[in-house]
Amino acid sequence: MFPVLAVFLLAQATLCDTETIRIPGTTVDLRTLGDCGPDKTENALWHLDRLDSLDGHLDGSFARVPAHALVYVIDLGVEKDHTEFAEGNVIGGINVALPSESCRQPELHPCVDMTDDFSLNLGTHGTGVASLIGGRRVGVAPGTFIVSVMAAGKFRDGTPYGADVGFIDALDAIVAHAWDPATPQVKTAIVNMSFQAGPLQFDTDPFGHSVMAAKIRAMTNGVDRNGNPDPSGKRFLFTVAAGNAADNHVTPESNRGQCGPDYEVLLFPASLGPSISGLITVGGMTKANTMWKDTCRGNAVELFAPSENIFVAINTAPDHYRLWLDSGTSWAAPIVAGVAARMLTANPNLTPQEIEFLLESSPTAISDPPPGPANGRVVHLAPERIPARRRSTSH
Repeated sequence: MFPVLAVFLLAQATLCDTETIRIPGTTVDLRTLGDCGPDKTENALWHLDRLDSLDGHLDGSFARVPAHALVYVIDLGVEKDHTEFAEGNVIGGINVALPSESCRQPELHPCVDMTDDFSLNLGTHGTGVASLIGGRRVGVAPGTFIVSVMAAGKFRDGTPYGADVGFIDALDAIVAHAWDPATPQVKTAIVNMSFQAGPLQFDTDPFGHSVMAAKIRAMTNGVDRNGNPDPSGKRFLFTVAAGNAADNHVTPESNRGQCGPDYEVLLFPASLGPSISGLITVGGMTKANTMWKDTCRGNAVELFAPSENIFVAINTAPDHYRLWLDSGTSWAAPIVAGVAARMLTANPNLTPQEIEFLLESSPTAISDPPPGPANGRVVHLAPERIPARRRSTSH
């Protein structure tokens, strides 16, 4: 067994001071993050605390370890100037979306209408996702390299779901970017999709879903610089949000928000989780170690991660964090991506399939596991579960 670095034993407090603030002219409450320490009372960063717990008990600490993996965030832009990324780890942006006259570089500086709730949510979503992956205070893998990928707003035949060619173009652009000599070179990169396509089936959307599925499958197994299958090429692990429920629409048999009538996963490619080794569909859990009531669930969900009341960055100001809309599987998926980033930092030779196997062999679970193959397994990060690179124990 490879030696474990002593740095993994240096835990930092997840108990922190926080302050609630109000955006002038809105009804939206946000918050700021103050000092953290063992003398504080609010376990604001419980999502980190949970990652090293075997029984769900929270002890108010987490071993924050710098990471150096490469993560692509397919979303609605990442504000690179948020203090969570003060170390400059948002290293670039890719924009395959339709151009906007009002927002010149949305992939790295998303535009937000401070008076519109819809804009406040969507225009800050990617920043929150990225902060949980590599943020210096709220992130699982602080310092890991992040590339913002903007894929929204590019549709085929005017249809925004399923046939969204922006996602397909985004995957092609990610492969090209990963092979670029200017990009930090890795054998396995990570793609987080908390923003994804709608639930049309393959037979009704042969252009969108089938092409996307084929590309994802190839990327998990290895591709060359042109995206062609190559087992010696670069590989990509996908972490994907299961989706969130909402009240039934019109009839009891209709969908529950992003979930089906029985809370089953509908979003794409989240529905592919069990059929692709290297794509992990992530459901949500609570601070109380139970399943989050609004997570999509069922046979497609392969792993659970914190999703309720998550301290996540928001780009209304460089030091703002969400209090409004701070729950959702959008936050669970990047937590898994952060854990994978730390695993790849310790052992960059891991394949997507090996990472998924290790993560889904989690020794811990929620207390009320729902039916399904996941058995309530919760993403877990313990030193003994991360194969470290062979190195001198004197370091």
